Amino acid sequence: MTQVDYFQRKLDDKRRLTIPTELRETFASGAVITRGFGKYLHLYPKDVWNNMVEPKLAGDILDERIADLNVQFRMGKVEQSLDGKQGRITVEQHLLDYAGIQRDVAAVSVGNYFRLMAAE
Repeated sequence: MTQVDYFQRKLDDKRRLTIPTELRETFASGAVITRGFGKYLHLYPKDVWNNMVEPKLAGDILDERIADLNVQFRMGKVEQSLDGKQGRITVEQHLLDYAGIQRDVAAVSVGNYFRLMAAE
């Protein structure tokens, strides 16, 4: 399978982002979109979110750093499935506003997830 580390797309009129064909199997379990650490978004395959992110967010109930991470990643978090043959996910307007994305999206692989940002 071809590894895709970067892709650029235009959102359609319904704020849908088309996932490249080569990545659709990776997102077969669904997708999770959250705010990133900066003014960008994180796009996780659902199984990566469940198996790698959730355990880290569980942490110590009294750990303020863990609490801050929970707020960061759960505020505005959206879970979706790819729509049929088109392989699209809808990006909520509040997330686009947070990341300053109008229509052109650049996606860069950051290991097991993608960083979504406004394409320059």
